[in-house]
Amino acid sequence: MQPRGRIESERRVAVPFIRGGRELCKVNCLRGVFRMTRELRCADLIPGCDFVAQGACDSDVMRKAAEHAKRAHRMIAIAMEVERKARAAIRDAAA
Repeated sequence: MQPRGRIESERRVAVPFIRGGRELCKVNCLRGVFRMTRELRCADLIPGCDFVAQGACDSDVMRKAAEHAKRAHRMIAIAMEVERKARAAIRDAAA
């Protein structure tokens, strides 16, 4: 059975805000709108890595991806250029 209503990306529904220096996602609960899970595949940036970060919004995905980059790829800090490429590679997760 197909869900009723519009399907929209979290990018349109989420309104980021700052609490305690950390960006969080404040999701507007709109009737008839289904949120899509967002994901980043590490292989899109580093060929051969099969890690996939998923979250309710881009900020959640980036937080998980940064933790993975530090742990698995031994990155001490994420360069701005790498962050820009990672944010551009985030997309709606396939169902």
